[in-house]
Amino acid sequence: MIRYKSGVYSARAKSGLYSLSGWFEFVIGNNLETPYKGKKIFTNEMKETQAYHEKQKTRLSEINEGISEALKNPELNRSNSDWLKLIIDKFNFPEKYAPKAEKPKDVTVFQFIDKFIKDTPNRKEKSTGRPLTHKNAQQYKATERRLIEYAKSSKKKGL
Repeated sequence: MIRYKSGVYSARAKSGLYSLSGWFEFVIGNNLETPYKGKKIFTNEMKETQAYHEKQKTRLSEINEGISEALKNPELNRSNSDWLKLIIDKFNFPEKYAPKAEKPKDVTVFQFIDKFIKDTPNRKEKSTGRPLTHKNAQQYKATERRLIEYAKSSKKKGL
């Protein structure tokens, strides 16, 4: 839970950061070591716990930086906790707020044929490697006209 208070504004939101029970007793009471029969022992479990909490501490610092950046915006509406929830959600789920890549537009058959005809002078024959001729482009245009005529007649027949 993160609480923010500044003047008359107050906000709370779940952060998704957790501390294990006993962590504060471990740190405050024993200075990162546990006395056992007069000796100070630092176990592997304690090392893992410390690493976990160091990671949580780093994440909390990153969230605090995000909150500080958001507070610089003069248009921020602080009347409720929604702004704080949004900042934390952006931190926890950045992929949710990443700009989405534009999906390529669907190309119709006739648009594809037009592009095919326009690209004719730049293409080469597979068998000889020579550039396609003007005659090839004329044949493609004639085929396109026939397809358009067929499409128009098919619509009238109800296909």
